[in-house]
Amino acid sequence: MKVKLNDLDYRYDVYQMINIFYSGENIEFVDGESYNIKINVFEDKVICHNEDLEKCFDFNKLVKFKDFVKKSVFVF
Repeated sequence: MKVKLNDLDYRYDVYQMINIFYSGENIEFVDGESYNIKINVFEDKVICHNEDLEKCFDFNKLVKFKDFVKKSVFVF
């Protein structure tokens, strides 16, 4: 599984969430154009997409941002 993540500060958290669903696969973070999942973390939202689907999650200030990132990846 190749993951493109724009903010590596969340690498561990994103890895944990993806590993729940793809525990038997090697999860690799890449910079190039070849990836299975792309996750963009911004100040107020997280955008996740793959070849079939794109979802935008708007930040809910009732939770910590790190938890918001993890939940967004989990729900995607």
